[in-house]
Amino acid sequence: MKHTFILIAMISALLSGCKKTDPSTVPSLSTAAVSVITFNTATGGGDVTADGKEVVTARGVCWSTSTNPTISNSKTSDGAGTGVFVSSLTGLSAGTTYYIRSYATNSIGTAYGNEISFATNALKTAALTTTLVTGIATTTAVSGGNISGGNGSPVTDRGVCWNIATNPTITGSHTSDGNGTGSFTSSLTGLSPGTTYYVRAFATNGIGTSYGNEITFVTSPIQSPTLTTDAVTLITFSTATSGGNVTSDNGSPVTARGVCWSISPGATIAGTHTSDGSGTGVFVSNLTGLIDGTLYYVRSYATNGIGTAYGNENSFTTVLNPALYEVIIQSMAFIPQTITVPLNATVRWRNKDNVAHTVTSDNASWDSGNIPVGNGKSSTFSFPFTAVGTYHYHCALHPMMTGTVIVQ
Repeated sequence: MKHTFILIAMISALLSGCKKTDPSTVPSLSTAAVSVITFNTATGGGDVTADGKEVVTARGVCWSTSTNPTISNSKTSDGAGTGVFVSSLTGLSAGTTYYIRSYATNSIGTAYGNEISFATNALKTAALTTTLVTGIATTTAVSGGNISGGNGSPVTDRGVCWNIATNPTITGSHTSDGNGTGSFTSSLTGLSPGTTYYVRAFATNGIGTSYGNEITFVTSPIQSPTLTTDAVTLITFSTATSGGNVTSDNGSPVTARGVCWSISPGATIAGTHTSDGSGTGVFVSNLTGLIDGTLYYVRSYATNGIGTAYGNENSFTTVLNPALYEVIIQSMAFIPQTITVPLNATVRWRNKDNVAHTVTSDNASWDSGNIPVGNGKSSTFSFPFTAVGTYHYHCALHPMMTGTVIVQ
């Protein structure tokens, strides 16, 4: 029995000495899905689920344009140990298919996770919109655009292009308004008045030129000038001062400006007027040759290639000259019928009747001719008396009308 126990103990010891321990291995891991893909970057990663009984000293992802990338290709270094890690892939080429695997290294070697493929975004022309057209005048307007992205390639030129036909391009009229993304403003010049235009924003990058949405607008037509008339000042017996302000030439240069006046409303340049230069802005006009005590109507005027425009109408009355001796013709009579004046005095007859009259000396030494109806210079007649005496006169059209001037 004693020998049996000894034999069993020897067999147990022998069996115990032959028992082996599991060997160390490379790590076990998986590759994470690729996300946040751009033109030249992406985000990957992995999960080291086991270290293979040896410390994981390096981990990350590796990638290539060929299958089965290794750490001899492009790779990241994302720490050590087991667990989940995130990797940032940079320096990628746009529009390219890549193969990626996670990796983990311990003292035994390097292991790789499953392979995943992805494609970077392709480079494209810039994305942009066209700004509404404002500030429309006869030959100018304002537009612009907003570049929301260069799509992977820097924007080197931007602006707007326009044409009288649809789909304008940079081969025609266009502005150049800097570079880069974001909003910009463009000034359109050299337009034709009263014309329909089509405008699009454009942006140029390394891929090419792209265009924003098309907008249509119509320039303002050329018109006669816009102006106002100044109040009348410095009124005397025969002069006054007025003027005006040409606030816009409305697309055609102002070649003449001034004021015109008449004893009737609605004075035009066909009658008495001044000439006070050209262009827009304020000007001053001197009215001369007026009749004292007379009501006048005055308007500023401005002429351009379209025509002549007039400002608002103002009225004024010249100062009455008390040094003159006046006879009023009214109700078929000379009033006063007899007037006494000093030597070298001037007598003026003013027709306020509703028919024409004459002032004719009885000896035919002076004659007014027909004095028309009205209240201005054309309705008056003046005569200086340079010799002492009594002068009888009458109306040649109405002989029953008689009068006398006594010069002392």
